[in-house]
Amino acid sequence: MEDILSEYVTPLRMACGVLYPHKVLGEDMTKTLCAIQALDTRPDDIFLCSFLKSGTHWLYEILNMLVQGQAKYTRHWKNSNEIEVAPLDVFTKMMSPRIFQTHLRFEFLPQQLRMKGRIVYVERDPKSVCVSLLNFLKFHNLLRQDIDWSLFLNMFVDGKVPFGSWFHYVREWRKVTKDYPNIPLHVVFFEDMKEDPLLETRKLSAFLGLDLSETVLKDIVDACSFENLKEAHKKKDSTYAWIENAASHYFWKGTTDEWKNWFTVAQSEYLDKVCEERGVTRNKHGTITKS
Repeated sequence: MEDILSEYVTPLRMACGVLYPHKVLGEDMTKTLCAIQALDTRPDDIFLCSFLKSGTHWLYEILNMLVQGQAKYTRHWKNSNEIEVAPLDVFTKMMSPRIFQTHLRFEFLPQQLRMKGRIVYVERDPKSVCVSLLNFLKFHNLLRQDIDWSLFLNMFVDGKVPFGSWFHYVREWRKVTKDYPNIPLHVVFFEDMKEDPLLETRKLSAFLGLDLSETVLKDIVDACSFENLKEAHKKKDSTYAWIENAASHYFWKGTTDEWKNWFTVAQSEYLDKVCEERGVTRNKHGTITKS
């Protein structure tokens, strides 16, 4: 493990070839990764997997409400259930069904997940992810303020961001759907959630085998609207959050087209080309296809 990348106020740390923020994976990062891989899973476990800034808080809250069967906010932030942040004994003591949240690559998740457990994988357009991540890192003073947009775009393409390469991450998850067809896995696109949140929430409920009324589903969607959720998070217990005072800016825009205000035509075409070269095929959202 080593501290690297001078572009960050607090340098990122590398373990097993991936960059991580400080406070993630503890002091002995490799040991923690091994412990996570050895964790016992249960058949009704739910793993919410996504790259940073892909709508994770949104889906985490929806999942919890669906499991509860009511539009009631969780007391804690998602970080309290983030497997690479919270102590592992938190999960062993947790009542079923457990909801895990993670930004880790599939290869670092519990090995038993291949046989026991369910996965909800969330993905967002890389252009939106890149812009949102830049603003998130700068607002919380994690990235040097003199790092401009063009430089950060190159850092994103090179995987010099927390949790490493977006391209590697989504390519690996696409492979999971083919290599492990027996794993119950539901794919959610951020853009689909924005377009029709009720439909996508209904699909998610069906995937989990829940029988909730249309009224309950509508209440959940309303409670998890961008503005409602942003306000609710200000009152949450932020135990295990890996940044200070995060409530003030974990939610930024929550849109699908803000990237157009940042990317030049040349930069947009460049990122498209990178996706093509790295085997991340694209659909109408600019993200990987589901099959």
